[in-house]
Amino acid sequence: MYTNPTGLGLEIAYFNMLPGQKEDLSIKPLDAHSLLPPEAIEAWFYLYRMTGSPRRYPSKHAKISNSIMVHVRAHMVRHQAMFAAYAMKTAIRYLAIRLQGEITPGAGEVKISDCQIQQYRLLPQLARTFAFLLTGQAVKNIYVRVQREWPRGR
Repeated sequence: MYTNPTGLGLEIAYFNMLPGQKEDLSIKPLDAHSLLPPEAIEAWFYLYRMTGSPRRYPSKHAKISNSIMVHVRAHMVRHQAMFAAYAMKTAIRYLAIRLQGEITPGAGEVKISDCQIQQYRLLPQLARTFAFLLTGQAVKNIYVRVQREWPRGR
Protein backbone atom coordinates (compact mmCIF):
# COMPACT_ATOMS: atom_id res chain seq x y z
CA MET A 1 0.00 0.00 0.00
CA TYR A 2 2.78 2.48 0.93
CA THR A 3 5.43 1.25 -1.47
CA ASN A 4 7.82 3.47 -3.33
CA PRO A 5 9.88 2.42 -6.39
CA THR A 6 13.13 3.33 -4.62
CA GLY A 7 12.28 1.23 -1.57
CA LEU A 8 13.21 4.15 0.68
CA GLY A 9 10.99 6.21 2.92
CA LEU A 10 9.56 9.41 1.55
CA GLU A 11 10.27 12.89 2.82
CA ILE A 12 7.02 14.35 1.47
CA ALA A 13 3.76 12.54 0.68
CA TYR A 14 0.15 13.65 0.49
CA PHE A 15 -2.92 11.83 1.77
CA ASN A 16 -5.70 11.27 -0.75
CA MET A 17 -8.77 12.38 1.17
CA LEU A 18 -11.29 12.26 -1.66
CA PRO A 19 -13.53 9.21 -2.01
CA GLY A 20 -12.81 6.86 -4.88
CA GLN A 21 -9.03 7.23 -4.82
CA LYS A 22 -7.10 4.01 -5.47
CA GLU A 23 -4.04 4.90 -3.41
CA ASP A 24 -3.96 6.29 0.12
CA LEU A 25 -0.89 8.40 -0.58
CA SER A 26 0.12 10.43 -3.60
CA ILE A 27 3.63 11.57 -4.40
CA LYS A 28 4.26 14.63 -6.54
CA PRO A 29 7.14 14.24 -9.03
CA LEU A 30 9.31 16.92 -7.42
CA ASP A 31 8.78 15.35 -3.98
CA ALA A 32 9.78 11.80 -4.96
CA HIS A 33 13.14 11.84 -3.17
CA SER A 34 14.58 10.79 0.15
CA LEU A 35 16.98 12.83 2.21
CA LEU A 36 19.19 10.08 3.55
CA PRO A 37 22.79 10.66 4.58
CA PRO A 38 25.28 9.23 2.09
CA GLU A 39 26.85 7.21 4.91
CA ALA A 40 23.63 5.23 5.36
CA ILE A 41 23.42 4.41 1.65
CA GLU A 42 27.10 3.45 1.61
CA ALA A 43 26.65 1.22 4.68
CA TRP A 44 23.68 -0.54 3.06
CA PHE A 45 25.67 -0.97 -0.16
CA TYR A 46 28.58 -2.66 1.64
CA LEU A 47 26.17 -4.70 3.74
CA TYR A 48 24.54 -5.97 0.56
CA ARG A 49 27.94 -6.69 -1.01
CA MET A 50 29.09 -8.69 2.02
CA THR A 51 25.88 -10.59 2.76
CA GLY A 52 24.20 -10.72 -0.63
CA SER A 53 20.93 -10.02 1.14
CA PRO A 54 18.81 -7.11 -0.13
CA ARG A 55 17.31 -6.56 3.32
CA ARG A 56 18.10 -3.13 4.70
CA TYR A 57 17.99 -4.03 8.39
CA PRO A 58 19.07 -7.64 8.90
CA SER A 59 18.02 -9.06 12.23
CA LYS A 60 21.60 -9.96 13.18
CA HIS A 61 22.41 -6.23 13.15
CA ALA A 62 19.53 -5.23 15.39
CA LYS A 63 22.00 -4.44 18.19
CA ILE A 64 23.50 -1.69 16.03
CA SER A 65 20.08 -0.12 15.49
CA ASN A 66 19.33 -0.37 19.20
CA SER A 67 22.70 1.17 20.08
CA ILE A 68 22.03 4.11 17.76
CA MET A 69 18.60 4.62 19.32
CA VAL A 70 20.03 4.56 22.86
CA HIS A 71 22.79 6.97 21.84
CA VAL A 72 20.28 9.44 20.42
CA ARG A 73 18.02 9.20 23.46
CA ALA A 74 20.93 9.63 25.86
CA HIS A 75 22.02 12.85 24.19
CA MET A 76 18.55 14.19 23.37
CA VAL A 77 17.78 15.62 26.83
CA ARG A 78 20.98 17.65 26.97
CA HIS A 79 20.54 19.03 23.46
CA GLN A 80 16.96 20.09 24.18
CA ALA A 81 18.13 21.69 27.43
CA MET A 82 20.70 23.68 25.46
CA PHE A 83 17.90 25.09 23.30
CA ALA A 84 15.93 26.03 26.42
CA ALA A 85 19.05 27.62 27.93
CA TYR A 86 19.55 29.69 24.79
CA ALA A 87 15.94 30.91 24.96
CA MET A 88 16.32 31.76 28.65
CA LYS A 89 19.57 33.60 27.97
CA THR A 90 17.88 35.67 25.30
CA ALA A 91 14.88 36.46 27.52
CA ILE A 92 17.00 37.44 30.51
CA ARG A 93 19.34 39.55 28.38
CA TYR A 94 16.37 41.34 26.85
CA LEU A 95 14.80 41.99 30.25
CA ALA A 96 18.10 43.29 31.65
CA ILE A 97 18.21 46.12 29.12
CA ARG A 98 14.49 46.78 28.76
CA LEU A 99 13.07 49.73 30.67
CA GLN A 100 9.46 49.83 31.83
CA GLY A 101 8.98 53.53 32.22
CA GLU A 102 8.65 55.91 35.10
CA ILE A 103 6.45 54.51 37.88
CA THR A 104 7.07 57.28 40.42
CA PRO A 105 7.37 60.76 38.88
CA GLY A 106 10.94 62.00 39.05
CA ALA A 107 12.39 58.64 40.14
CA GLY A 108 13.62 57.65 36.69
CA GLU A 109 12.83 54.63 34.60
CA VAL A 110 12.63 51.20 36.20
CA LYS A 111 14.19 48.13 34.64
CA ILE A 112 11.57 45.55 33.76
CA SER A 113 13.68 42.85 35.42
CA ASP A 114 13.07 44.60 38.77
CA CYS A 115 9.36 43.74 38.52
CA GLN A 116 8.49 40.71 40.63
CA ILE A 117 6.01 39.30 38.12
CA GLN A 118 8.83 38.93 35.58
CA GLN A 119 11.02 37.25 38.19
CA TYR A 120 8.18 34.86 39.08
CA ARG A 121 7.92 33.90 35.43
CA LEU A 122 11.61 33.61 34.64
CA LEU A 123 13.14 32.01 37.72
CA PRO A 124 11.10 28.75 37.57
CA GLN A 125 11.94 28.43 33.87
CA LEU A 126 15.60 29.07 34.61
CA ALA A 127 15.56 26.41 37.36
CA ARG A 128 13.83 23.96 35.02
CA THR A 129 16.48 24.62 32.37
CA PHE A 130 19.29 23.90 34.83
CA ALA A 131 17.50 20.73 35.94
CA PHE A 132 17.28 19.52 32.34
CA LEU A 133 20.93 20.42 31.70
CA LEU A 134 22.12 18.51 34.76
CA THR A 135 19.83 15.55 34.02
CA GLY A 136 21.02 15.43 30.42
CA GLN A 137 24.64 15.49 31.55
CA ALA A 138 23.99 12.69 34.06
CA VAL A 139 22.22 10.52 31.45
CA LYS A 140 25.06 11.10 28.99
CA ASN A 141 27.64 10.14 31.64
CA ILE A 142 25.72 6.94 32.40
CA TYR A 143 25.57 6.12 28.69
CA VAL A 144 29.33 6.68 28.27
CA ARG A 145 30.10 4.56 31.36
CA VAL A 146 27.89 1.70 30.14
CA GLN A 147 29.47 1.83 26.68
CA ARG A 148 32.93 1.68 28.26
CA GLU A 149 32.05 -1.25 30.55
CA TRP A 150 30.01 -3.21 27.98
CA PRO A 151 32.97 -4.99 26.30
CA ARG A 152 34.27 -6.10 29.71
CA GLY A 153 30.97 -7.88 30.41
CA ARG A 154 29.98 -5.80 33.41
